[in-house]
Order: sequence, then C-alpha cells, then structure tokens
Amino acid sequence: EQIGAQLKALLQKTKKRLPDELQRKAQSISDKIVELLPLLHTFGNGGNREAFNVKQTALDYLPNTLENYLNLPTAYAKLHVGADGKTPQQMLGDQLELLGKSLGETERLLLEGDVQKMQVNGRFLEDKFGTPEKFL
Repeated sequence: EQIGAQLKALLQKTKKRLPDELQRKAQSISDKIVELLPLLHTFGNGGNREAFNVKQTALDYLPNTLENYLNLPTAYAKLHVGADGKTPQQMLGDQLELLGKSLGETERLLLEGDVQKMQVNGRFLEDKFGTPEKFL
C-alpha cells in the first residue's frame, strides 16, 4: 500500500510536466508495479531477482528517471538536442519504454513458476484420475 501511495504521489507530481504519451507510459509502469506487488509476498524476505527488480523499479528506477527529467526546465527538456540526437523528452520516452519492457519480462518470469506448478498438478491429476485404459 505504501509503495502504491508513493507511486501515485510521484505521478501526480508529473501530470503538469509530462506530455500525455509519457504520462501514460509512466502510469502503465506504475499500474504494472502495483499489480505485481502481491506476487512478491510469495518469495518472502529472501526474495529473488524478479522481486528485487519490481521493488527497485518502484522505489528507485522509476522515481529517479522521472525526477531527472523534472529537474530540467520545460523548454529545455522539449527542445534541447543532446549529443545522441535526442531531446531529454525523447530520452525519457526511451527510458520509460525500457522500464516497461523490463517489468513485462519480470511478470513473465514471476508467473512462469505458477504455470509450471499447474502443469505438474495437471499431470498428477491425469495420472491419478485419468481414463482407466491407461492402467491396462
């Protein structure tokens, strides 16, 4: 709940400064984090790499990415072209895209274990209660 509240406050802070597309990307990342947080309890305090990535994205990666952008004057962020040929606004879009993809992969890995458990259970049930012909 606390992480969700922090993310909500962060996104509220960005509303006036981010273009709609970037605000939607940031909101999508925040929504995905909130969706994944309950899955992290499965791993307890020891956690794993995926759980660590979700927590770090919520507490460090997303806030720092947005804060770095918000520290720039609005016109500069929109118009200044860096050595890589991109404006800070374009760079932020790329960075948010990367965070979103990372969370998608993390979600896949977190859920993969549950899918495997279902497959094992299905094989067990089939062996236990499957058609009698299997036993002949």
